[in-house]
Amino acid sequence: MKTKLIILVSFFLMALTSEKSFGQSYLNFETVNASSLNNSKLRIDTLQKVVVYLPKNYDNSNKNYPVLYYLPGFTSPIKEFLFGEYSGFELQKVADSLIERELINEMIIVLVDGNTFLGGSFYVNSPINGNWEDYIVNDVVHYIDRKYKTKPSPNSRAIAGNSMGALALYT
Repeated sequence: MKTKLIILVSFFLMALTSEKSFGQSYLNFETVNASSLNNSKLRIDTLQKVVVYLPKNYDNSNKNYPVLYYLPGFTSPIKEFLFGEYSGFELQKVADSLIERELINEMIIVLVDGNTFLGGSFYVNSPINGNWEDYIVNDVVHYIDRKYKTKPSPNSRAIAGNSMGALALYT
């Protein structure tokens, strides 16, 4: 029984690690130290979640990638964009399809969670809710540039969003 379990676990681990070597895209779930949110009067958590989409062959490539930062809407946690909860949208499948069909270039996509216990941050600086704009511009961008193979220049970054996230683009 132990031998079968060891073999089963070995196959499972091989499948997990071999997926990247065959050039599959994948998602990394990260926690970013949000020091920009330190002084919020509502005591917003300074450890914030982001999800990072990495394109096929990311691990096997020496190139640096442009980055798209995506800001979800009010009361929309980032998981909605991963598992089809938001109108059937699944980030990894959609990005893979668009890249495969050469409708977009390979890129890193970062989903930023701007939700709070009040529903959302609107990604703006606030003494009450925290400095969310600073968090995106400083904490998240620097974290991603340090950890991933990015093109660390403003010309290689884009920002998009829906609802609350789209509103942040116009303020």
